[in-house]
Amino acid sequence: MSRVYNFSAGPSCLPEEVLNEVAAEMLDYNGTGQSVMEMSHRSSAYLPIIENAEKLIRKLMNVPENYKVLFLQGGASTQFAMIPMNLGLKHHKAAYINTGVWAKKAISEAKKYIDVDVIASSEDKGFCYIPRVEKIEGDYDYAYICFNNTIMGTHYEYIPETGDIPLVADIQFDYKIAIRAMEAGIDKIRLNPGNIGSDDKVKSVVSVAAERNIPIRVGVNSGSVSFDIAEKYGRYSAEGLVEEAMRHIRILEDCHYD
Repeated sequence: MSRVYNFSAGPSCLPEEVLNEVAAEMLDYNGTGQSVMEMSHRSSAYLPIIENAEKLIRKLMNVPENYKVLFLQGGASTQFAMIPMNLGLKHHKAAYINTGVWAKKAISEAKKYIDVDVIASSEDKGFCYIPRVEKIEGDYDYAYICFNNTIMGTHYEYIPETGDIPLVADIQFDYKIAIRAMEAGIDKIRLNPGNIGSDDKVKSVVSVAAERNIPIRVGVNSGSVSFDIAEKYGRYSAEGLVEEAMRHIRILEDCHYD
C-alpha cells in the first residue's frame, strides 16, 4: 500500500502506528468487544477516554483549572448559533466586530436569536484591516471577535478591553498558542505561515520546533497567499500556492530547521 502526503487545509497526516492502533480497536476497544463508536458515552469504558482527552488538552494548551474544556458536536460554524443561545440570556444583546467572512456569518446567525450591535467593521475596505476598538461597554451579554481571519489574512494585534462583559473569540490559529503547545510537549504542528502575520512570528514558532525536534507540516491556502504572488498568478492558482509554500519552506531553512 502506498501512502500519500496530505496537504489539505484541514486534517493532516497521522503516524502509521496511530492508524494501526485505531484500526485494531475498531472491532474491540480495550477488551470491551466493541468499538468506541458503538459504546455509550455514559459507560465506564468511555469515561477514561474523555478524561484523558481533557487532560492532554489542558497540558498541551496550558489551560488553567479555572477554565472549562467543552467537547461539542459540530464544527466552528455550529458555535455561531450555540454562543447566542447559551450566552445571550440576560439582555438578549451582544456586541460584534465585523472583520470578514467568519465574523459576518457569526453575526448573521446570532441575529436569529438576539439583538446584535455591530460596533465596528472593516467591510468598507474589503476587510483588509482590523478596526481599532479599545474598549467595549454597554448592556451586552457578551462581545464577539474573530481573532484571525484566515480568508482575508488579517488578525488582531490587540485584545479589546471588555471589563465585566464576557469576550468570545473565534481563534483559528495563534502563533503564541502554538509555541505554548510545543513547550507543553505536543508532537507535531500544522503551520500556515500566511495566517500568522509576519516572518518574525513564523521564525519564533520554527525556532521552538527546531529546538525540540518537532515536525512541521506547512499548509497554504488561497486566502493566505501573499499579495505579490496573488497578483502574479491570481489568488486561486495552483502555481501560486506552490510558490507560496516554497517561500515558507525557505523561511524554515533560514531558521536552520531540517
